[in-house]
Amino acid sequence: MSKTPPKVRDARFRDRPSRGPTPPKETPSGEPRAPRRVTAGTQGGPDATPPEKTPWWRSGDVIIPIVLAVGVSIAGWQYYRAKNPAPEPTPAADTTSADAGTAATPDVAPAPAAPTPAAPAAPTPSAEDRALDGSPVEARTPQPTTPDPAHGSFTLAQATEGLGGTGALTAEIETSLGNFTCTLAEREAPITVANFVGLARGRRPFWDPVAATWATRPFYDGSIFHRVIPGFMIQGGDQLRSGTGDTGYTIADEHVQPHNAAGQLCMANRGPNTGSAQFFITEAAREHLDGTYSIFGTCTPTELVRRITALPRNSSDRPETPVFIRHVRVRRG
Repeated sequence: MSKTPPKVRDARFRDRPSRGPTPPKETPSGEPRAPRRVTAGTQGGPDATPPEKTPWWRSGDVIIPIVLAVGVSIAGWQYYRAKNPAPEPTPAADTTSADAGTAATPDVAPAPAAPTPAAPAAPTPSAEDRALDGSPVEARTPQPTTPDPAHGSFTLAQATEGLGGTGALTAEIETSLGNFTCTLAEREAPITVANFVGLARGRRPFWDPVAATWATRPFYDGSIFHRVIPGFMIQGGDQLRSGTGDTGYTIADEHVQPHNAAGQLCMANRGPNTGSAQFFITEAAREHLDGTYSIFGTCTPTELVRRITALPRNSSDRPETPVFIRHVRVRRG
């Protein structure tokens, strides 16, 4: 058997290499070009992100039914209101009082008014009731509009009428800080003593500038010590509690004693023969007052004078805490 001779390749393919992997093409710069690779994110690659889906709440399959449901609900509510109108409220009766500041109470029937009992007669205010805060009283009519009922004359006998006893004439001045006991100089200063005692007992008529009339009541009750000066004196007895009031009349001076001791009871004035009701009690000897103010008694204890002058006071020497004259009690023996 004859052997088949090996095929001789065509000379055209003699130098071509056998088929294998295609080498990478060269880039213009001469560097080999990398084979094409599918990376993540490239459409169709295994790692590509799937396309974004439309949210369910933006889908027409959901929105359209919701809109339709809301529209149907609104239409149904309007239809119901049209068939069943709400009743209009009945306005409440006006129960507001005609008095300013009284609030109305709607829908509550007022209770029947109880009969108003007759008001009892107002009692005469006490000294403390008339001078609760010690503030000055405004005078409506400072000066008398009618003559003095006593015609400018009032005797010691008139002032002491009805007093029992035969001893010395004394006056107890009751104050909010304690009491003074004053021996009155009825022999040395009868005019001044008669005036003081008559006013204290409510026997000497005086002009009331608030009521605009002549009055007869205990004058000093409810007044205060409106002026106090340490080392000098305490002054009181003004029905207006300001230092500007008087009685509507004046009395003559009686200068018979020197101002040489503490505790002397003296009549205040605005000049010669102008005394009326205001008085002062000295804390120490004050000779420079001689011949100016009438002395008509001596008061104890002098320590009470010092207690009053030691109180805090304002620029007008008025105590910041009022010292009331509650009552003046006159007696003999």
